[in-house]
Amino acid sequence: MKFHIEKIYLWFSPNEKRCITFENNKVNVIRGNSSRGKSNLFAIIDYCLMSDKPNIVEPVINECTMAYGMEFVLNDTYYAVSRMKPESGTASQSVWLQHAPFKEDYCPNGTSNIKPFGLRRQLDLKCGLTEDYLYPWGKEDDKPRLVVSFRSFLMYNALTENIIASQYEFLNYKFFEDEYVDSKEKRAYLMDVLLGIDNVAERKAKAAIKELDSAKRSNKNQTTRYKKAVQNYNKYKKDIIDLLYKIEPQTDVGYEQLSGTELEEHVKDILKKYTPHQDKDIEKSGDNTSELSAELYKKKMLLFNIRRAQAEYQKYQEENSTIEESLKPVEYLNQHLLEYGVTIWGRHIIEELQTSLTKLRSKKSSNNIASVIPTKSVENLEAEIMECENKLKALSEIKLKPIESSSLYLALGQLKSLFPILADKYAQIPSSAPKDYDYAHDSEVRGRASDIIKEIESRRGSVVRDSFDKYIQEIYDSLSVKDNFEDCKTRYDRDKERLELSDGKSILNYNNIGSQSNYMYLHVCFFLGMHNFLLYNPCNQIANFLFIDQPSVPYYENTDDTKSNDKAKLIDVFRVIDKFVKNRVSNGKEFQIILIEHAEESYWTGENVLETFSTRVNFDGDEALVPNHIIKKYRNENKY
Repeated sequence: MKFHIEKIYLWFSPNEKRCITFENNKVNVIRGNSSRGKSNLFAIIDYCLMSDKPNIVEPVINECTMAYGMEFVLNDTYYAVSRMKPESGTASQSVWLQHAPFKEDYCPNGTSNIKPFGLRRQLDLKCGLTEDYLYPWGKEDDKPRLVVSFRSFLMYNALTENIIASQYEFLNYKFFEDEYVDSKEKRAYLMDVLLGIDNVAERKAKAAIKELDSAKRSNKNQTTRYKKAVQNYNKYKKDIIDLLYKIEPQTDVGYEQLSGTELEEHVKDILKKYTPHQDKDIEKSGDNTSELSAELYKKKMLLFNIRRAQAEYQKYQEENSTIEESLKPVEYLNQHLLEYGVTIWGRHIIEELQTSLTKLRSKKSSNNIASVIPTKSVENLEAEIMECENKLKALSEIKLKPIESSSLYLALGQLKSLFPILADKYAQIPSSAPKDYDYAHDSEVRGRASDIIKEIESRRGSVVRDSFDKYIQEIYDSLSVKDNFEDCKTRYDRDKERLELSDGKSILNYNNIGSQSNYMYLHVCFFLGMHNFLLYNPCNQIANFLFIDQPSVPYYENTDDTKSNDKAKLIDVFRVIDKFVKNRVSNGKEFQIILIEHAEESYWTGENVLETFSTRVNFDGDEALVPNHIIKKYRNENKY
């Protein structure tokens, strides 16, 4: 992708602005001492490229600025973009777009003529990001989302201050987290685009495996649910069948062979058949035999549980009484502490034991078994049970069948209680059993998909190893000062997302590489090597542009002066950057670098002159990105 910046604007008012101009095919140096706002230039570039997450520093820069603008060329189309400043950390929706240079007296005003999303979409299409670039794993309701934007690739154009000497991070993806680079999986996809790896077949293969895994998991879950439902039903079915044999021991019905529906109908017939005639006394109360039997069963279970609770509570009380007896001497000791001359520590122990005894008595008095017993007393419950038994005994005089009436009524009561549960368990059984999982089909599809994935992984590895790493190594070899790592080889690790060094035998431990200077070397090699790779393997989604923020960071220790012994290292890095741009231009290709620097101009001028280096702004003394008179004016107006 052809891309270069021509101008950056900061409007402080309709009549006051700062304009910084840049050249293509140059290393455009913005130099100055610390705290001059230099590093915010990339945040401004990013904001003018329609970031939704402003990173411009609020104090001084954003608070003194009204709007930002940028003129740039993208694939031979000239864009002039301006945008009102963020407010309270929120990006402005007021954007102006022209396809011609800004006029000298231009200032954004009136109604904006485009929305940020609209401009982003224009730039997406300009970069060839059509609907073919759909993120393959971001599907909802089978509708893929367009999540790859030209902004997704900006991390390959920014070697920012906070990562240039970082031990582990090579891509400042955290800066662009809102631009679809917030996971390693997504960044791996972007890296494939950079490397020219067409992973459509791989994506389909991975989707096929994912679908198989889902189908297998679903089949297993369905089978488990079905078996459990059948198991639960059969448990109650057995109890029901046992009761049916008690009620009609001479029956020739094969209950075990009945379907769920057939068994339900048979139970209904049994309950209807054995509903007893009611005598006069029972007519008055409205009870019947099966209902009484069910009620008797429930009351007996309740009484059983109450008596068990009483027994457990009695045991608990006895245990507490034992503990209380053992602690009683404490009361005597506590009352006669002075008589026995007990030490302060002994007194403390006795007081603690006394406290425990008090708490135990309080807890004992507060515990009441009545709280866990239903409102009705045990005596009343026993009377109710006896009443039910007497009623059933009276009904037993009715000879319905040649079995003992009390046993019949008890079985009928239990049958009536269990029958609704049986019906519910039957309803929970799926209408049909799941089909057996097709493992043969699974194996066949999974095998083909795995072969495709392995093939593309192999291709991906060969591109990185034989081409991508080669161009990075060329940059590394061109460095003159490498602190005892002269014979090392560079290797890009896709999984760790960083450049590593090998001594020919093994990968060096990052903790042993040493100084920030060495980490800075690796970062510069990675970015320059990557863009050299793109020179011969063009990618329309990645701009031929690089923002480098202060390679001199490792050489400054909170001062404005580098240590003299580090000057050669820094000049070496600048020389490699200069050579990189010259080689691009000599191959008929364009490239622009914006370099933010702390070091003096003597590092690239005079006897150290570098052909492609051009100092665009020098922020010395009181000079800064926001001029001193603008800051004074703002503070006077806001009275601080």
